[in-house]
Amino acid sequence: MTWSGSASFTRRTLDRVQPDVFSFSRADTETTTGSVRSTLSLGNLSLAQSVQLRQSGTLGVPEALLVMRESETPALITGSPVQDIMDSDLTWQSSVSYQQQLIGSTTITPRLSMSGNMFRSDTSAVASSLVSAPARVSFGGALKTDIYGFYGGFGGFEAIRHKLSPSIQYEWSPATSPTQLQQQLFRSRALQPKNAVSLTLNQTWEAKRRPPEGDSAVANSAAQLDSLDLAVNTQSSPSDGPTRLQQGQTVSLLALRTSVLRYDFVEADSIGAFLAGFETTRLSNQISSDFLRGLTISVNHDLFEDKEVDGQLTRTFAPHLAQVNLGFSLGSNSSIFRLLGFLRGGDEGETPAPSTEEPDVVDPFDPTGTTDESSIIPTGRRPLSSTEPARRGDRGGWNANLSYSLQRPRGDDVMMSQMLTGTITLRPTENWDLSWRTAYDLERRAFNDHT
Repeated sequence: MTWSGSASFTRRTLDRVQPDVFSFSRADTETTTGSVRSTLSLGNLSLAQSVQLRQSGTLGVPEALLVMRESETPALITGSPVQDIMDSDLTWQSSVSYQQQLIGSTTITPRLSMSGNMFRSDTSAVASSLVSAPARVSFGGALKTDIYGFYGGFGGFEAIRHKLSPSIQYEWSPATSPTQLQQQLFRSRALQPKNAVSLTLNQTWEAKRRPPEGDSAVANSAAQLDSLDLAVNTQSSPSDGPTRLQQGQTVSLLALRTSVLRYDFVEADSIGAFLAGFETTRLSNQISSDFLRGLTISVNHDLFEDKEVDGQLTRTFAPHLAQVNLGFSLGSNSSIFRLLGFLRGGDEGETPAPSTEEPDVVDPFDPTGTTDESSIIPTGRRPLSSTEPARRGDRGGWNANLSYSLQRPRGDDVMMSQMLTGTITLRPTENWDLSWRTAYDLERRAFNDHT
């Protein structure tokens, strides 16, 4: 039996310089989020519960603005008295699932869950206190498996393995019987029945290193032992137990992770269009590699284009590259330089040098003093001065970081944004560090700053 639980709390406040005339777009805001989760596992059986509360509000709203007519001008209601308006949303869920292994790594997990939510708003006449939505009961399941493809090796690799990990999830929820207040307050899509399927697909290309020459000789001699000798050797050291031959190290050449794609058949039938059933409108792909630890690539595509024709919203399948984030880091100890020598196989009898762990690349221009924002607001960034002192004698080292960001909103009248940022850090001597950073706007064709 295993029990695990977690709790989180976040509060964010945004203070702005207020203009003479009140504006909601420039008002102070506050957002508070809290959640509690618990999971109890009994073998393959799992029980899970979760509760989340989110409260968002606008601070310092003039009271006259809440009662004025739409024809009046906001310039007449500046000044006090003021009040804060809040919206609260409470969601809860309880589920039970059972994972059953089928063949190999293939598993099927049926799941039964019950969920609900409550809402209140200071600006709503019907939801001045918490109003509960109809409880939803849903039944579904998940089918996960791994598909492998094996290929011959090259260079310093003995074999290549392609791993394909698809996952299919199904969810069905019957219709609810909402009251008139619930129909008015909650969206129809949250109240209608559900018949949805989700697809997730991840891929990895892995390689197995060739064992060193010394290990190969040991492996060949061990293979010539008969079963009697092996049994004698095993019995001679009962405390240690039978030993396994050393396996070659497995590394990930390339990993491709794709976000979930979800489709609701009920929504498609209610609107009468097949494409209307897609709940996922943006697909995200992330690429990583063990050999290029400093490489991070994220690509997002908008799948559909929604247009209003004759007062009706029509959707067409038109993939559009919406966002690209690329970061690449290199250093004097980067694994790519060790890989170049490794792919050539090295000279005969050469012993490969032990690989050192590639250090994390840090931004030398981040504030690290005692009065920066990390001393007030926790940002998860590690302090550099206290935990990462400079290493003496490590001269000649260098690090370079290049990042590219692209934003392409759909539409001809929307501006595209492209930014290129580069940072380089050198250690010419034991006691001196040299750092330089620049940012270049590709759309403006001009440098933003140099540091």
